[in-house]
Amino acid sequence: DYLVAMEYDLEILSPVKNNGTFNSDEEHVGGLFAFKANEKIIEVLKEEGTLLARADYEHSYPHCWRHKSPLMFRATPQWFIGMDKGSLLLNANKAIKKVNWEPTWGETRMASMLDRPDWCISRQRAWGVPITLLVHKETRELHPDTNTLIEEIAKQIEKAGIEAWYDIKIEDLIQDSSNYEKITDILDVWFDSGVTHACVLHDDELEFPADLYLEGSDQHRGWFQSSLLTSMAINDTPPYKGVLTHGFVVDADGKKMSKSLGNTISPQEIWNSRGADILRAWIASTDYRNEMVISENRLQGVSDTYRRIRNTLRFLLGNLHDFDLDKRVKEKELTELESVGTALDSKTGMTYPMYVDGTHDEEMGGHLEDTCDEWFDSLSPEDEKIVDADFEEVKEDKNDKDKEKRA
Repeated sequence: DYLVAMEYDLEILSPVKNNGTFNSDEEHVGGLFAFKANEKIIEVLKEEGTLLARADYEHSYPHCWRHKSPLMFRATPQWFIGMDKGSLLLNANKAIKKVNWEPTWGETRMASMLDRPDWCISRQRAWGVPITLLVHKETRELHPDTNTLIEEIAKQIEKAGIEAWYDIKIEDLIQDSSNYEKITDILDVWFDSGVTHACVLHDDELEFPADLYLEGSDQHRGWFQSSLLTSMAINDTPPYKGVLTHGFVVDADGKKMSKSLGNTISPQEIWNSRGADILRAWIASTDYRNEMVISENRLQGVSDTYRRIRNTLRFLLGNLHDFDLDKRVKEKELTELESVGTALDSKTGMTYPMYVDGTHDEEMGGHLEDTCDEWFDSLSPEDEKIVDADFEEVKEDKNDKDKEKRA
C-alpha cells in the first residue's frame, strides 16, 4: 500500500490513533475501535448503495506471535536507512563477491537478500536501545546540532547506563528546548547485533575485518546482512573475510529441537550412555551444511560404525606391534591378510589431505568406514575367522572392563 501511494503521489492518511481507535473527527467511524468499525463501514456502504457483495471466508492473517491476537497495520512515521544513499546497496552487492562463503550458495542467498527496500530501523517498544534524537515539534526535522548532541548523550549513557537517555532533560542539552522533543523509539535489534563489529573487532587484541562469521542458515536475512550493511556504511568494506553457515540439529522427523516439543537430546545424555567418542563421531560424520539429524537410531548407527573402525585399527595395530622395517617382507611376498596395511594406507592417503585442508570432516569418516567395509569384503573365509575371533576377544575384554567400571 505504501509503495502504491508513493508511486501515484497519494496522500498518506493515518486515521487510527495509538490506542487502536479512529480519530474522533472521522466521519461514521470516529472513536470506534478499528476492527469493530468494519460492521459500521459495511452498513454505510449498504445505505449508499455501493456494496456489491458480502461473504465470509477463511484466510490467513498475521497474528502476534506472543499474544496470538490479530495485528493492525497503521501508517506511522519511522526512521530508515536509505539503501541508495552513498550507493550502499550497490557497493554491498559488489563486496559479497570478495567474501569466502561456505557453503558457496551462501553468496547467492545473500545476493537475494540484498534485493530489498530501505531498512526501517525504528521500533515502538518499551525496552531496547533508544534512538537518541531530538526532533522539532512542528516540522519534525532533526536538531541542527544532532551530531554533537549524539556524542554528548553517548558520554552520559557510558557513565550512567542506557536509562540516562530517559533521565536527561532537553533543557540541559539545548537552549531552544521548548521547540523540540525526544524520540521514544528504539532501534531494530538487528541493527544492535549488526554493529558488533564496531564494538568488538577494533579491540587491541583483535583485528578488523573478522576472519569468520559463523551462524545458522537463517542469518543471511539477519546478522550476516545487518553486519554487512552497517560495515559497508561505516567502513566501505564487509566486516568479515569469510562466512560459514551451518544447518540446524533436527530429530528423526526433521523437526527442530525444541523443549516445548520434548524432542531434545542433550550432549550429556549421549556421552553418559554411549561415551564422548560417539558424540564426536556423529559430528564428524555429519554434513553441517544441511540439517543435522540426531536420534537414537542415528546414534546407534554411528556407534556401530565407530566400533568397526576402532576394532579394525586395533586389529591392524596388534599385527604391527613387533614390526621391524629392516626385516619387512617384500610386497609381492605378502599374504592377503598382510597386504591390508598397504591397502588401508593408500586409501587414507588419498583422503587425509582433504581432511586437514578442507572443512568437511564427514568425508574423512565416510572414506574410513568404506575402507573398513572394503577390507572385510576382500578377506578370504579363513581370514574372516581370524578377524572375527580377534573381535570377539576385543568385545569380551570391553565387557569385562565395563563390568569392573560399574562395580
